[in-house]
Amino acid sequence: MVKVRKWWWIGLWMGFSSLGWADPVMGPVTGVIRFDQTMYKEKTHSGKTPPPNSANLRSFDIGGKIELSPVTMFYWELAFANGVGLNPTFVTYEGISPNHILSAGYIPSPFCLENENSSKTIPFMERAMPVNAFSPCLGAGGMYHYWNSWMVFKASLTQPPYGMFNDQTLDKERGNDRWGGTTRTVFVPINDGPHVLHLGGSFSFQDISPDQPDDTGKLKSSLKFSSNPELRSRRTENFVSATIFNAERYYVSNAEIAGKWGPVQGDFEYFQARVKRLDQTDATIASDDLTFSGWYAQANYFLTGESREFKIKDVKFGGVTPTHSCGAWQIATRYSTINLDNKDIQGGKEDNISAALSWYPSKQIRWMANYVRANVKQQNPALPDKRIMDMLGVRLQIIF
Repeated sequence: MVKVRKWWWIGLWMGFSSLGWADPVMGPVTGVIRFDQTMYKEKTHSGKTPPPNSANLRSFDIGGKIELSPVTMFYWELAFANGVGLNPTFVTYEGISPNHILSAGYIPSPFCLENENSSKTIPFMERAMPVNAFSPCLGAGGMYHYWNSWMVFKASLTQPPYGMFNDQTLDKERGNDRWGGTTRTVFVPINDGPHVLHLGGSFSFQDISPDQPDDTGKLKSSLKFSSNPELRSRRTENFVSATIFNAERYYVSNAEIAGKWGPVQGDFEYFQARVKRLDQTDATIASDDLTFSGWYAQANYFLTGESREFKIKDVKFGGVTPTHSCGAWQIATRYSTINLDNKDIQGGKEDNISAALSWYPSKQIRWMANYVRANVKQQNPALPDKRIMDMLGVRLQIIF
């Protein structure tokens, strides 16, 4: 939840005016609305209550850009589905030389293919589990971006979204803000329009604040890896979740490969997270370093022959423009897995198999149907040792 005070915008305007940006040019306001209906049926008698079958306003986002000068842009985005929230909002500068961009503000870290692909254009209703679990959060900081016809490099340095971007009530004794950094490098040896091949990887690190007591005095962990199901209702629990105490820093490595052959497109990504914990003289406090992992493989195919647009500047796959009177029809399948069990941490393992059907009657409207079979295994004695759940979702997405 973000509380934007008037003085913040006045200060921003005065700063731009002092640099000669007194006459900004406002671009069009754009946005996306997603209405979901999700249904869940548990195949096992785990004793746990499955998520509720429900209708849900999954997202309602609006944004735009303001041209402050020929080489300086201000991008903003607000979210309204669950109260007012701030999405990526930042300034870019392209005056260094061609194909170089500097960004500063509330930025997304440039991590992995699926995380950088827009949620408007991915083949499924939600991103894969390891993407949700291991991708860095939005943060306040800066980013450098370079590209040419066959490669892209991005690097960011950020601090967690405290202050005006986040709730501070449980953040009384954290000390200094912790830094995190991310890089992504991708090589594109083939890019001739209908055929694309790209190979790349990402690396991210994040320093961790000390564990802190909550308002009741109970120690609260500063690090958790978890993932929502790949279909979400208005109240969806995490099927797998690793709460880690005594963490000092973590690193996440990613490898990605993707290709497009006309109407067919496929992706594969692998993730490994390593957590460094503080050395302890108290034998009752765990201090062993940890390793978690996950991966997914997916493919999609346009039955009507269209192809997703590939954008070399950002090395991501965009949307589609229907070429038939009946619109564009797309089918997709995915297998994803995540393992959050290691040493004293028993976060669980989950494997998902997904299938999706999308119909684009126009470039702005998309109907989706998405089926997921989730298989969850737990070593934690406080939880069911196995859960199998069928999930079905339907979505109407409108882009304006």
